[in-house]
Amino acid sequence: MKVAKATMGETEAQLETRARDALLKALPWLDGKEIKQQVSFTIRFGHAVIHVDGKERAHVTGRADILVTVDGVPTLVLELKRPGLGINDDDVEQGLSYARILYPRPPLVLATDGTARRLIETHSGMDWRPASQDEEALKALLDNVALVAADDMKRATSRLLGTDPKVWIEAVRAVSVSFVDERKGDWTTPELPFVDGFLLSRKAVTNAVEALKDGKRLVFLEGDPVSGKSSALRALAEDLNAGDDFAVLTLDADSGIDLFSALSDILSAQIFWPITPHEARHWVQQLSRTGGPPLVLAVDDFDGARGGFRRDLEALTSPLFGERIRIVLALDNGAAHRLLTSGNGRTTSALMRRDPERIALDPLDDDEFATACDHLREHRISIMAGGERSREYRLPWVLRTMVGLTLAGRTMEPGMAAILPPIPTLELLGQAERRYRDIAGPATNYREVAKALVEDLSSDDFTYELRLLLLDTYIVRKSALRGRLSDSDIRELVDAGLLHEGRSEGGEALLYPKLQDLLALQLAHIFVRRIAENGDPDEVANDLAELASSVPLGPVIAAYSIFLATMSRGTLDYKLIETLRAREPRRESEPLPPGRTVTGRGPDGHAFELTGLPDGRGELRVGDVVDIVDAEGLSSLADIDPWMILSYLATWRMAADSKDEDRSARLDGILMLEIGSFPEPLIKPGNVSDMVEMHSLPGGVEALHFSGIFEPITYAMLLFFSREPEHAATFVAAALERECLPLMLRIDAALTQLAHLSGHESETAAKLLKEDVRPAVVALLNRWGEADAR
Repeated sequence: MKVAKATMGETEAQLETRARDALLKALPWLDGKEIKQQVSFTIRFGHAVIHVDGKERAHVTGRADILVTVDGVPTLVLELKRPGLGINDDDVEQGLSYARILYPRPPLVLATDGTARRLIETHSGMDWRPASQDEEALKALLDNVALVAADDMKRATSRLLGTDPKVWIEAVRAVSVSFVDERKGDWTTPELPFVDGFLLSRKAVTNAVEALKDGKRLVFLEGDPVSGKSSALRALAEDLNAGDDFAVLTLDADSGIDLFSALSDILSAQIFWPITPHEARHWVQQLSRTGGPPLVLAVDDFDGARGGFRRDLEALTSPLFGERIRIVLALDNGAAHRLLTSGNGRTTSALMRRDPERIALDPLDDDEFATACDHLREHRISIMAGGERSREYRLPWVLRTMVGLTLAGRTMEPGMAAILPPIPTLELLGQAERRYRDIAGPATNYREVAKALVEDLSSDDFTYELRLLLLDTYIVRKSALRGRLSDSDIRELVDAGLLHEGRSEGGEALLYPKLQDLLALQLAHIFVRRIAENGDPDEVANDLAELASSVPLGPVIAAYSIFLATMSRGTLDYKLIETLRAREPRRESEPLPPGRTVTGRGPDGHAFELTGLPDGRGELRVGDVVDIVDAEGLSSLADIDPWMILSYLATWRMAADSKDEDRSARLDGILMLEIGSFPEPLIKPGNVSDMVEMHSLPGGVEALHFSGIFEPITYAMLLFFSREPEHAATFVAAALERECLPLMLRIDAALTQLAHLSGHESETAAKLLKEDVRPAVVALLNRWGEADAR
């Protein structure tokens, strides 16, 4: 064991002088020249290293713990008390506990106040009474240490971790650090929940910390399976463990064992403290009623099932345990529902009667996303302007996946930075394809989960409440999945953590897929088959549009399914493309469809969100104020999804346009020119922070603000210009012939972003922007303005 020598100072020197005098009074035959005293030393509990500062303890408790070596050999732990305080059994036990933990083990403990003293054998705990207390007797005792087993290491550990706040606090904090380290990877290891050096800042964590400081004994962090609950628990532990008010011990829930069994396993593995579940319970109960900061048990991923773990939670939050034990549970929504209801699912449970603080983990709001972007920039990763309004980037799993995709296979040289696209792209599903290529076990049943979800989309009893839930996370009704999988297959998925059980506000049993990128990929493969087998392009187009409008990454999934079908068949389904092209978005005045959300700014400048409800009503949200209003006769952009799908498809090079007889025209170019000419923004509507600034321009044009790229069709243009700068001038010339202001504004936005990058393509972009595009935009604005005036 390494012993760190303390930094010398006047107070410490005085302490060492007093210790030396007491030591030589007890063992006067020692050679003072060979004696070394360590007022500060360290002891190791498995992976946890505890620092013992004798000077600090002397100041606080009147008792200093000092390690004494003789001729370089750890020989004695000195419990030195202030003069006149006397010696008691507690002093002896404290010294024995340290001595039994240290390695090499000192054979003696001396407890003294300078006058009264006791000299004790470490291995027996008995007073040392050899025939003669001299150098030979001490040498015999030192030789005997090697033959003595690790006697009562458990009792020594129990003593220190049960009575010494400094020791148990450092030990449990070390366990929490180990919990994170075992689950930490980099951006390209999505199977591990944590990224080394990156942690999202969440308001839910701040609220949880405040609840604990206010005395709450039970706190729920609730969200869907990929809402970032584990990272939130990590952030909470790091926050609280950095201060003096709490000590957090983080552990995974395991429905197979009770909480105290899990706790005993962790303490045995991490700090080599071999205690039984009963002893772990006694330890926690002891800490809950003693001095020192509260112990917070932060439990990740408990499924809420009834059993030993739940009974232990009920006991911990009951009067059986004191106020100094707190519980934070990271839970899926369904698990929270089960914890708060009794066996019949209707009456309240014991935990509900504890009045838990329930904190929701929703998609990242504007402030949280801005903080995440700042943190990414510290890692030399940024998101292209416009990405701050991407609905999908507000989902933590999408953000991490896109970062991993951008960094995969790249070497970040000094001075380099990675730039994420402003929207999730088809490559996200391509990466999922590679990740799950050799998938086996229960996860192979995700195809059936995806099929059940697709069936739900066209079901008449799939309520608007469920459609709203589906906008931010994938869900499937348990009743629908039972039509495809047996109860045992479903249970296998649940037990493997691949499906999480939940319940809607209306009481419907729901299942939340854990691997959302795998489910998205399976949805794409389902539609690949439909494209290949269904000869009716109108029906396939309707199905794709419904998918695009209903689920997270819907347009990306639909476009990727067309891409995969093309790769499989070796040719593009031109009839399907033409059917989608023919469905140009249109503005309609009709009730807002249930589940559809529109955003905007009122005459007073305040942002609002209006979500369609049944019977022509709408939920209007302005800031934190929510009201139900009449949504009849609203003007909205209808049937946007076919062109959204084509916009994503245009990010890939496509050789020919079906209307061109010799099939020589580039289809991606035709789509960019056609869709780019649409006079209004083509952004998938949603209800989470997707407000973008727009300008009402002459000719009825609603143009997006120049501050970034928000539309997939504009991003397709940027990709085209960056990949093929030699063809950029030809494309711009074709666009100029159309004399279309919306098209030129989108080209302007694409070239502006590209010009900010480095390389030959940025120089080409800057030149086109200055010499051709910007003058055309100005001319069109003036011309359209004059036409409006007439």
